[in-house]
Amino acid sequence: MKMIKFFWALSLLAFLGVSLLIYIYMPEKVNVWFDANGQSVTMMQRGDFFYASMMALLLVNISITVFGNSIMYFPKQLIWIPKKDFWLKSKDNRKELVKRTKGWTRGLATIFNLLLLAFVGVIFSYHYEEAPDLTTLLYVIPVLAIAWLVFFFFLFSNTDYKEA
Repeated sequence: MKMIKFFWALSLLAFLGVSLLIYIYMPEKVNVWFDANGQSVTMMQRGDFFYASMMALLLVNISITVFGNSIMYFPKQLIWIPKKDFWLKSKDNRKELVKRTKGWTRGLATIFNLLLLAFVGVIFSYHYEEAPDLTTLLYVIPVLAIAWLVFFFFLFSNTDYKEA
């Protein structure tokens, strides 16, 4: 799970770096909403677009991190994990539960960061002809998210953790 923390931090830095780079190359007015024909419906100022994307990043990461850190404060009925009774049985098991939950939620935040990065990149590609095509990422990231959800059940079903 320590690698997840590294990738989470890397995704935050990548989003910040790419957003700053995109900010430089964006026109003053940014098309952010398109109709079925590809025509612009809604426009934003470049600075507003940058700050809105940063706010979305912060909101997603803070929400997911708070959720991961506060799992033990939830009522027992709201903790939906495999083998819940095992994980809530002793203090050491609860400590391991929090550790695994923090790691899993950081991975989930990483996936959301990549999704936000892909959306910002796709919007940028409408304005800059030489931008790389990131639409394939919009198909790969949901597959990654589904794999991460499957990993959730594997992570909490695996009780190889030794109770002290």
